[in-house]
Amino acid sequence: ALAVPGGTDLPPKKRLDAKKKLARAIEKRFPEAKLFPLSAEPESLLLLRHLAAQRQRRLAFRARRAHLLAYAADFVPGPESPLVGTLKVSGFVRGQALSVNSLVHIVGHGDFQMSQVEAPPDPLSLNPRVVKGQKRSQDMDIQDDSLNGADEMEEDVKVLMKADASKQESLQSEVVPDPMEGEQTWPTDEELREAEASLKANRKVVKVPKGTSKYQAAWIVDEEEDAEEDDDEEEEDDDMDDLMEEAASQEEEGSEKEEELAEEECETMTVSEGVRDEHYDEKMEEDEEQMLERYKQERMDEMFPDEVDTPRDVPARVRFQKYRGLKSFRTSPWDPKENLPRDYARIFQFQDFSRTRKHIFRQIEKEEAEGASVGWYVTLHICNVPASVMESFRDGRPLVLFTLLPHEQKV
Repeated sequence: ALAVPGGTDLPPKKRLDAKKKLARAIEKRFPEAKLFPLSAEPESLLLLRHLAAQRQRRLAFRARRAHLLAYAADFVPGPESPLVGTLKVSGFVRGQALSVNSLVHIVGHGDFQMSQVEAPPDPLSLNPRVVKGQKRSQDMDIQDDSLNGADEMEEDVKVLMKADASKQESLQSEVVPDPMEGEQTWPTDEELREAEASLKANRKVVKVPKGTSKYQAAWIVDEEEDAEEDDDEEEEDDDMDDLMEEAASQEEEGSEKEEELAEEECETMTVSEGVRDEHYDEKMEEDEEQMLERYKQERMDEMFPDEVDTPRDVPARVRFQKYRGLKSFRTSPWDPKENLPRDYARIFQFQDFSRTRKHIFRQIEKEEAEGASVGWYVTLHICNVPASVMESFRDGRPLVLFTLLPHEQKV
């Protein structure tokens, strides 16, 4: 039901336009909604008749779980901390029978365990009981009356169920992973043989002193290879010397001409040292090259998102050594649990999730859970609840509770 106040304040000519605009706005969210003007008493009677004729739709999540709207609540601080304690919530059971061993979810606050379920007197009973001695207590003093009232409340409250530690659902929502149980891919015998064969093929005969181990021999450079490397280095040094001499001579000639022109055309002025940056152009060129290279990579990733080019400066076997080659994505064996992130180990695993789900729903339909039946007025003792829940209820916010199915709190 949607109430829009202030409709009678509008002129009669604008009421029809306002009603049409309101109908368009509501139709987006509620296509089958009907508008009832409440400007007169007969129109309000039509609205009440329409509400009385409506049928409540059956919601699966609500029908399979016991739920309760708090009629009254009380908070008892715990012995360790006043911020955490036992929350006593009273209300009428709806949906399914309520078991004390199941977990309860307080909407907006989290999951909790219950310690016991009580059956206090129904405050909205159609046939209230006449308590003997109630008339007598009216004639007694105020102190005696309050004491007798407290005794009567204690006598009337019955404990329906207490939690059984062996049957109670756990609050554990994640698996505590064992770091020593991580799977590791071990090379096969064929891979070991191929690695040994590749090492034998790369072996060469080198002259070494007596008593040298294989590890030390691997670091000894052959004389022929050393001589070739020295010759190459000497040739490169000679070429560099020639280039340096030519560049120096050209710089000297150019500097003399520039000095003559500068003396004729330029004037003397003071310049701060910060302006003279010899490497400014070099930095600009490096930044531009990096930006161009980054743009090329982003462009290639956008054009070919599932392709990787073989690098030219690195061998392909080195570049892709962390990858595994598959002959066929369809037929090659692949372990789906291999090399998963560590956070995946905290997730509970079901052998068949849909089968487990159907089995639990079938049990709910066949078996009647022990505890408070639908329609009973009960008081739930909920353990380890923060005091903020009670503060929220005192501020006028509704307190709604739902019992959870087995394994429903697990991730």
